[in-house]
Amino acid sequence: ESRGDVLSLVEGVDKVANQADRVVWKMKTQKMVIPLPLQPALVKLSKISGECSHAVLAAMDKLFSDFSAATEAIGKVDQLESNADHLEADLTEEVFMNNFEGFQKLLLRDLIHDVAQISDRAQNAADRIRVIVAKRSF
Repeated sequence: ESRGDVLSLVEGVDKVANQADRVVWKMKTQKMVIPLPLQPALVKLSKISGECSHAVLAAMDKLFSDFSAATEAIGKVDQLESNADHLEADLTEEVFMNNFEGFQKLLLRDLIHDVAQISDRAQNAADRIRVIVAKRSF
């Protein structure tokens, strides 16, 4: 059972990295140009997603040695993911309130969603860590 939990965790963390790769690939292949008014918030969303990913790695690092530190890192993931969700909603609203071309709006909406998905996948991995900690605590 615990091997399955750890394998599931590894798969979850791999999904975080895959999502980040997908964002970079999309921006590169579509030669996306981010409108100046969106750049600061999109950079902030990207940083939050990166921090969220690092917090999952910190939780994994402490998973078998310090449950308290792992749990603390999971709490950080939860907070960061919530911040990312709010910023995603604000950015998406800003995209559709601007006078960008219709097709560009759709591309930007999808990009914002894809960046936010990095933190969502990190939270999914953190939830797996939470389950492992709970099982090992009893």
